[in-house]
Amino acid sequence: MKDFYPEPCEDWDHMSQILRDEKFGLHWLFRGESLPEKNSLNMSLRTSLHRVLIDCDLKLDHPLEVESEMIRDFRRKYDGVDQQKVENDTLFCLSLMRHYGAPTRLLDWTYSPFVAAYFALERWHPINRPVVVVWCLSDEWCFNSFVEAYPKSRKDLEEYRKVHEKKEPTPAIREKKNKLFEKLFMKDRLNYVYPVNPFHFHTRLNVQQGVFLCPGSISIPLVRILMKLNGWESKNSIRKIFWKIKDKDEWLNALNELHRSNISRVSLFPGPDGFAYSLNYRLRHYDRLAERRRRDRITAH
Repeated sequence: MKDFYPEPCEDWDHMSQILRDEKFGLHWLFRGESLPEKNSLNMSLRTSLHRVLIDCDLKLDHPLEVESEMIRDFRRKYDGVDQQKVENDTLFCLSLMRHYGAPTRLLDWTYSPFVAAYFALERWHPINRPVVVVWCLSDEWCFNSFVEAYPKSRKDLEEYRKVHEKKEPTPAIREKKNKLFEKLFMKDRLNYVYPVNPFHFHTRLNVQQGVFLCPGSISIPLVRILMKLNGWESKNSIRKIFWKIKDKDEWLNALNELHRSNISRVSLFPGPDGFAYSLNYRLRHYDRLAERRRRDRITAH
C-alpha cells in the first residue's frame, strides 16, 4: 500500500528541526500518533468512532442513524451550563462529546507541531508502538481537493468559511453556520475532509490550540478518504514526519525537552487530573531529586 509523503528522523533534534520548518505557516494542522513499525497505515488517523467499531468488532448497517441517536442521547442527558449551545450547535455538541470521551467523527488536531509531538511521544511504547509520527496537513489542500472533487458544494463551503470568520457571531449567524455544517458534513454522502471548529471553545481545546478534522462520511475510514483525494501523496498536502525511538532514554529526553518549553500534561490538561497524570513521566526526576536530598543529608551529618 502506498503511503503519505514520508520524512524519517534520526533523533529528537532532527524531528524538532523539521517541525520548525518555516514552510509551516498558519495554514497547516498537526496530529501526533505513536504507531507499530509494520502495517502502521491501517492504524493511522482513526477517529474515536472508528476505533470503537474496530475494538468491538462492529459493522454498522446504518452509521448516520447511529450517530444521530448518540447526539440525541447526549443532548437529552447533558445538563451543563452550556446546554443551550449543545442543543443548537451540532459541531459544538460533537466537540463537547469528544472532550468527554464519546466516539465521534471528529479527529483531534492542533495548530502547534510541538503539541502534536508531545501527544505522539506520550503514547509511545517500545514494543507495541515504537514509531512516533507527527502528521502535517495543509488546510489549503483540504479546501482545493474538496472543491475539485465536489464542485457543486463549493458555494456552501465558501459560505461556511465566511460565516465562521465573522467577528461578532449573532444568533442568526450561528444558526446559519450550524445549517451549513449539517448540510456539508452530516449527510454521510461525500468523501472529503475539512478542518472545523465551533464558535465557542472549551478550555482544553483553547490551550491545546486544537482543531478538528471532520470527514463528510463515516462509512469508510478517514485515512481512505484522504487517499481518494487528488494530490494526497504530495509534500504540499500531507507530510508524515516519523522517528523510531531506540530506547527509553531517548523518549524521556524528548519529553523533558518539551516539558522545559512548557508543553506537558500539566499545561495541556489544566486541573488536577492533568497534573496527576503528568507524574507518570516525572518519576526519573523525583528519583534524582531524592538521591540529591539523600546526599545532602549525609553531607550535613
